[in-house]
Amino acid sequence: MSHPRPRWQIYIGYGDDGQVRYYFEDTDPNYIGERKPGIVYGRSCLFKGRNFVYKLKAHDAIEYCIGLNAQDKAKP
Repeated sequence: MSHPRPRWQIYIGYGDDGQVRYYFEDTDPNYIGERKPGIVYGRSCLFKGRNFVYKLKAHDAIEYCIGLNAQDKAKP
């Protein structure tokens, strides 16, 4: 039995102060079908309001990511 990969995964990055931050990368972004040749799109991370969403503690990031994937799976 195969399981589809989860939509959200944790991406480890660093702030300007050098502190580790755990971001949430979208592995299935909406623009995937609209890509144009020669353009590098980079990573698609969760963005709310005016900032990227991140956690400072790994445990908090894991719990948040599990919640994001649960919400995505519950969508009709």
